[in-house]
Amino acid sequence: RWLVVRNTGPVHARLSHVSYVQGGREVWSVPGLLGYVLAGAEMAFEAPASVQAGGALNAYVNSDREARAIAPR
Repeated sequence: RWLVVRNTGPVHARLSHVSYVQGGREVWSVPGLLGYVLAGAEMAFEAPASVQAGGALNAYVNSDREARAIAPR
């Protein structure tokens, strides 16, 4: 299983404190740095079998003070 993140913005995205919520419960979390996605690029991150389509991905991006929801496509 892979989580593919596409960055359509003009600067890199640093993803940290990532969580994936499905059916109202957190099924995966990465407490520190997950990785970077360069501007105009995409990156694939390996995810556990508990991550299924239809959930919600939340992460701190760059120096955000709060997690933001990352919309699925």
